[in-house]
Amino acid sequence: MLLKPRGPVTALAIALALACVPASTAAAAPAPRDVALRYAGENAAELGATRADVADLGVTSEYRSSHSGVTHVNVNQRFRGLEVFGGHATINVDDDGRVILAAGSLVRGLEADASGAQLDPVGAVEAASDGLDLDEPRRLRVLRASLAPARRTVLSEGGIS
Repeated sequence: MLLKPRGPVTALAIALALACVPASTAAAAPAPRDVALRYAGENAAELGATRADVADLGVTSEYRSSHSGVTHVNVNQRFRGLEVFGGHATINVDDDGRVILAAGSLVRGLEADASGAQLDPVGAVEAASDGLDLDEPRRLRVLRASLAPARRTVLSEGGIS
């Protein structure tokens, strides 16, 4: 039903009634983190990556500036459940839910880079000691290993720290 104001008092009453509509009935803006993650997926190339490279981003921090109202969402790439070293980006979202700046250093081609040889924990320590010009580890052995909640392996010292 369309209401027609019949005078200044009626028009004021209608305006006040509309102003009192509960906020819960208004469409809520999406959360800045959701906006940022969606933006990264839809604009992966602008961030130097592919859609597959940003398929598993984790929000590492989120901060809203009281001065500007901008929310700074910091994300880190993950691949096969592990964080990608150096795969960070910041996506800034304004109060209206618009991305105003997105920048970072995401790693491109994660799937291709991960297709090479895989090292077991002992092999990884041996490769690291070689890369760091350390003495070759002696009698390395696995002391403790777990798969959940995170993959962790403890090795013997092997003569290196």
